[in-house]
Amino acid sequence: MYGGKSATLLGFLCAECEELHVCDPFEQISRREFEATYLRFHGRLPRVLQVQSQDLGSELSDGSFRFVHIDGAHDYDAVRTDIATARRVLRPGGVVVFDDFPTFEYPDVTAAVLDEMRSGALVPCVLSQVKLYATWTPLPGLEPDALLATVRADRHLAAETRSLFGRQIVAAWGPPTLGYAIRTRAPTLYARLLRMYRALG
Repeated sequence: MYGGKSATLLGFLCAECEELHVCDPFEQISRREFEATYLRFHGRLPRVLQVQSQDLGSELSDGSFRFVHIDGAHDYDAVRTDIATARRVLRPGGVVVFDDFPTFEYPDVTAAVLDEMRSGALVPCVLSQVKLYATWTPLPGLEPDALLATVRADRHLAAETRSLFGRQIVAAWGPPTLGYAIRTRAPTLYARLLRMYRALG
């Protein structure tokens, strides 16, 4: 978690029967600051685990998550540990998102994720400018052709298939800012997110 922004945004995507889990040692911001920020936009707090992600252990049940967003420590060993945790807790068809995967600032992140893909276990699905979306157990709807059609159906996004370790992956990109796409397609949501980001500084 970086400043609480991703967690606050993900909170909008939970179904009624779901609970957001946030793992952070709170070294960049305090837990109190995070919780105050989160409660500006949500009626209740997520489950907060104040530990390093490498120390999660049995805190998370096997196969209990449909979505895991990884943006923790950026050294190779830490990312490999986060990958192992994500694989354990994701349900079949669950999606893992790696932040800062294709960026030159964090080569250890790229190396750790590429090693998992090279083993043949991790199946890359969509690559954006700053994130990789992948799964260990592809289900219908996650095939390259289906994903490509979904992305291309949005007139604000462009996409093409590329090859990575012999697998087809969808490379997707959009307009200069996410705000533009949201503003033109969902102005109410855009206004809400804009207020959130301004409040977060």
